Amino acid sequence: MLHRERRLKSALVRGTDGDLGVLERLFFDDQQWAIRDLVVSRDKSLNDGSVLISAASIQRNWNVEVLPANLSRNEIRDSPAIDAKDDMPAVSGADGHLRATEQIIGFHIKATDGEIGHVDDLLIDEDSWRISYLVVDTSNWIGGKSVAISPHVLRSVDWANGLLEVAITREAVKQSPPMDSMPVPSAENMPPFVLM
Repeated sequence: MLHRERRLKSALVRGTDGDLGVLERLFFDDQQWAIRDLVVSRDKSLNDGSVLISAASIQRNWNVEVLPANLSRNEIRDSPAIDAKDDMPAVSGADGHLRATEQIIGFHIKATDGEIGHVDDLLIDEDSWRISYLVVDTSNWIGGKSVAISPHVLRSVDWANGLLEVAITREAVKQSPPMDSMPVPSAENMPPFVLM
């Protein structure tokens, strides 16, 4: 199952002995395209502040509402607080390839023969925590269609200028799977709120 990154934020993180807090941010390895760490805003009963936990501490069969963790409330209470807004938290072995997921949202995407749109969301695999697809909004090009593109077709990432280049043509992008064909729970494709 794939899950939308945007819908993961604010998910409840539940430990082995109760609620730990809510998910604030996700960090991924920009070479492996896998979520590596999560920033959790601690439950008020466990101290103020945010802590960094490993994505590996989340048990299988999670969803965007509850992330079951193999951590106790005491472990979260005793963890050192971090600055939740820091784009490079102090993580051992991060070696400069750790990025916050929101850093790539909005990046423009260029195919081998022209612009195709911008990154609107990420689809994360429930079992591996890999970013399986970039959700690309192509509304300025092919009118309202969002497509899913694998990070495997990325040729380059220009972090300073917010640009991704993919090794496929615009025609190949047109043939990419539409979002409604992806194995994402239908509730995650619905708007988070309705205006009446």
